[in-house]
This record gives sequence, structure tokens and C-alpha cells, in this order.
Amino acid sequence: MKSNFNHQGLTVIELMVVIFIIALIATVGLVAWQNSRFKAHDAKRIYDIQQYAKAIRLYDLENKRYPQDSDCPGGSCTGQLGWDKNASPNNVLAPFFPALPADPLANGNTGLNDYFYYYHERNPNCGNKPTVSVENMATGNSEYHFNPCVGDSADYLIVLE
Repeated sequence: MKSNFNHQGLTVIELMVVIFIIALIATVGLVAWQNSRFKAHDAKRIYDIQQYAKAIRLYDLENKRYPQDSDCPGGSCTGQLGWDKNASPNNVLAPFFPALPADPLANGNTGLNDYFYYYHERNPNCGNKPTVSVENMATGNSEYHFNPCVGDSADYLIVLE
């Protein structure tokens, strides 16, 4: 007996396979995109720390020394960099920046994330040399982590010499 039913379309199984493949591709793409965002943020943090190091070196060229506690309000230049141009040591470095670099996730307020830029006038873990650093970077990739000072918790650190 001949059937008059004409098959034009997908069966439920075929439709489920197509949906599964699309979901799998979307998941892989989302994971790759998220990882690239973390790497981009960490690359920006490293760039910012390098800019701070350059500003501190420019300060050294102009003043014949790195920023010291006596240069900063409150008597301490060791502290958090970025976001607040009036805080130590940002106030002494502000002339060397058109705008102070800050963490890409901070949006002007460091309380929004766990990433911090620091200047240490005399870092005891680095032979009491001045350092700039960033802590709590997102990626575990070694190309984004560099800290030559034993015992220091920074993820990326530059020793100023």
C-alpha cells in the first residue's frame, strides 16, 4: 500500500541533535571569550603598572630620588595606586599622568573588585628597594605573573632600581 504522507521537515531526533550541536558550540565560544576577557584585563593591569613605574622613574629624574614618605601627605608614600589622585602616593605622581591608571574593573572605585596597584617605598621582600605591583590578577597563566621578590604576595611586581 502506498502512503500519501510526504516527509518535509525534521524529525524530533534530528532537531534535538541540531540544538545540541548549537549549544555545544555556544558553550565553547563563551568559555573562550571569558578567558580572553580575563587575559585582556590582566594585560591592562600589567601595562598600568609599567606606566606607574615610568612615572616613578620620571619623578626620580626630576627630583633625584624616588617618592619618599616626606613627599606625601600623612607622611607615607607606601600605599595603593590609582583611582584617587589625592591619595598617597598618587598626589606626587599625578603630574606625570594625564589621567591616573586604574584597574579596568574598578570604574573609579577600588571597592568594586579585588585588584590593587601598590607602590612600596622600601619593600622588605625586595632588599628594601622601591617597587610597584598589582595583586590578585585573574589568570593563572605564568606569562601574566612575574614577581622576583621572595615572600612578596604581588602577582606582578617591578623593582625600581
